[in-house]
Amino acid sequence: MGERRLTAERIAAYGRYLRMEERAAGTLEKYLRDIRRFAAWLDGRPVTKELAVAWKEYLLVQQYAPATINGMLAALNGLLSFLGWNECGVKPLKRQRSVFRSGERELTRPAGGGPADGEGTAVPGDGDALLHGNAGFGAAVHHCGNTGTGLCSSGLQGQTADCSAD
Repeated sequence: MGERRLTAERIAAYGRYLRMEERAAGTLEKYLRDIRRFAAWLDGRPVTKELAVAWKEYLLVQQYAPATINGMLAALNGLLSFLGWNECGVKPLKRQRSVFRSGERELTRPAGGGPADGEGTAVPGDGDALLHGNAGFGAAVHHCGNTGTGLCSSGLQGQTADCSAD
């Protein structure tokens, strides 16, 4: 088994392969840019599993976003697969998606209880969002833009809510 050198010819061949696979122009451009970045980082060293993992760690230290790093690793892994160097591939970062909103976007009631049934409660944000009803399960949340002088459409199956209590 010979040394695995990443050459301009191999990168160009991968670019031709991506074109034949009908990859979008933006994808092709990004993949080749990321692979060239990896090749520059290698600085002539042969491709190894250890160096591929070290590049992943380098990207983390550079504080790229996890999605950006995973995109770069996808480009690299695609090239390694194309070249038959699968054993040099690296796993993407594990990303944990947040199921809940951050605290500053959370719907809360004012201190001391909450509104009586039918009254509106302001939702943190742009000032136009209102939570109608008693802020319980199933209450309609919408942006009405109403100044508190009548009914507004909630956009939920044609329902309306009384904003005059605002």
